[in-house]
Amino acid sequence: MIERDLVPVFVATDGFTGGDNVVLAEAGDMEVLGSHTLESLGVTVDPVSKKLVPTVGLALGVVNS
Repeated sequence: MIERDLVPVFVATDGFTGGDNVVLAEAGDMEVLGSHTLESLGVTVDPVSKKLVPTVGLALGVVNS
């Protein structure tokens, strides 16, 4: 089993910002932006251009009848 610390952070990259909880890497670990972090930034990865692109969020509402 691998144990790492989990911490709340403010993430900013390529003009996008958001908050998330991340696992702190140690020497020799890979650096990865996970899907949860990408969702909190409101972006997805364009696999062709290898860049972050904005996503369209859906707002859910309650309709009173």
